[in-house]
Amino acid sequence: MLGVESLETKYASTHEFARKTGYQVRYAAPETQDPLSKYNYKQVGLTDASRDIVTINCITKHEALISQAIRILKRDGLLLITLEENDLEWGLKDHILRRLQKEGFETIYLNHVLHGYPLSREYQEGAMLIAWRANQSSMPGLISPDMVEHSV
Repeated sequence: MLGVESLETKYASTHEFARKTGYQVRYAAPETQDPLSKYNYKQVGLTDASRDIVTINCITKHEALISQAIRILKRDGLLLITLEENDLEWGLKDHILRRLQKEGFETIYLNHVLHGYPLSREYQEGAMLIAWRANQSSMPGLISPDMVEHSV
């Protein structure tokens, strides 16, 4: 597992804990275009079509993050995006749904997240988007129908 955090992070102690427990944490900026920059996603190990699952939490710079997620996701990969209450109020969910649909993804919107993930108040009042490429035959098995508010 490889975690990539923004350069603007305020959770350095959490990242240090993750490293001590065996997780890889790298710092990168999704909008970095310079291929030689140490903050370029490819330089931290996120090459094209290299990941089965991509998660985006605390979505900022959403256009750049979604572009990177689509680039690194394998053809049959799964994309998970958690949205905070403010994201929902500002209409970010609808924008992301349209973008993913344009890119050939099937998406569903979950009106709640699984209990305890992540462990912040904002997410407990937020939601999750799950997306997969339209060429897959069906909704991934980890999603039960009672979790789905609507399909897009």
